[in-house]
Amino acid sequence: MGKKDYSIEKELGEFENQISPLIKEINDITVLLQKHRKITHNVTINSNQRIWLLEFLRMMIVRVPSLINTITTAFVNGLENNLPELFDSKDSSFKKDVLKTVLNIGSKKNKFLDVWFNREIWIVFPSSNKASFITSDRPVWRFNKNGPNGIAYDDTEVYLPLTQNCLLMVTSQETDTSLLRFTSINDKSLIREFNKRQASYATEIVLDRKITRLN
Repeated sequence: MGKKDYSIEKELGEFENQISPLIKEINDITVLLQKHRKITHNVTINSNQRIWLLEFLRMMIVRVPSLINTITTAFVNGLENNLPELFDSKDSSFKKDVLKTVLNIGSKKNKFLDVWFNREIWIVFPSSNKASFITSDRPVWRFNKNGPNGIAYDDTEVYLPLTQNCLLMVTSQETDTSLLRFTSINDKSLIREFNKRQASYATEIVLDRKITRLN
């Protein structure tokens, strides 16, 4: 029996240790801004915090069930047809390598951070705690009012709900990468529009204050 490989669990654990406190801090700030009815607010972040937020965004793009299943199936089937000897062993390391490949799509080596590091990062939150954002099993959605919504386009906006209280929004080129910008939404119809778009991206599950399955 092969030796157990905990590298993926370790990698994800280290990532969670970095991003969880940052998301909690962001959520706590939005709660305070709601309480004091502040419309806009800027917070200073360092380059590592900016990278962690963007890495979290990247992982939420690539680690959705539909993409993982598609890539894994295509990858495994293709190699099984061409290199069947890889599948003769009972060693599970090959499947772990497939998962690592999926996790690393869009990594710095593939220019994701090169494209996104200098974009504005906004935290959008409802002006009232009576409104909230939903999320789903495919949480990242994109919008470009001028044309294609590919992530490489300068005018593409990318959205990711962090909590029910706040939404991460990455937009145009940033003039000051030390800033994390907060802005509130008072228009309930706009929040509903955000949630409609979020739901339209879902594969099977939508999460609001309860879990809704689409099939």
